Amino acid sequence: LELGCRSVKVPVIAITGTNGKTTTTELLAQMLNACGQRTIACGNIGKPLCEVALEEDDFDVLTVEVSSFQLETIRTFRPSISVWLNFAPDHLDRYPSVAEYRAAKLRIFEYQTAEDTAVINAVETLPTIAARKVTFSAYADHADFRLEGGSIVYRGTHVLRMAETQLPGAHNIENMMATLAVGLARGLSFGQMVPPLSTYEP
Repeated sequence: LELGCRSVKVPVIAITGTNGKTTTTELLAQMLNACGQRTIACGNIGKPLCEVALEEDDFDVLTVEVSSFQLETIRTFRPSISVWLNFAPDHLDRYPSVAEYRAAKLRIFEYQTAEDTAVINAVETLPTIAARKVTFSAYADHADFRLEGGSIVYRGTHVLRMAETQLPGAHNIENMMATLAVGLARGLSFGQMVPPLSTYEP
């Protein structure tokens, strides 16, 4: 991850979380490409970031799934947009405690600055983050993106009815919210983002 990031010349969107990383990474890559922002889903899924860095493809941004294992050894890795989907106890065959697993995942924010964006689940209690925060939650009313009457709303504005999508379940609602938040940070409008999100099938 560290070597690949040092070798690419375009911004990186990094997605982590105990659950939903792959779905969100693929969903985001499909949406960005449909909206004219050339990207590839890579990292912990598909091609490793180092392999993408060696290719001649002309991307606008890279959509990178990152795991706690990859984040353990970063030294400069600074995504322009980081995504923290959720956290649950896992990988305790590798980590001595849940706290150490969590600390490894939290490194996704370590080198971000106020010029970057952190998309985070509003129900998570996280340490101070330097990046601008955009929050989402299917359960918390104080989030920027939240669920209201079966629809995703952003700060009171209706964005997307979940009945119009192919993704069932509360976890996928949050994956969709995170994707919309990233698109917003990339300068896309909801009008651009909603059609490809509505047709996405996992």
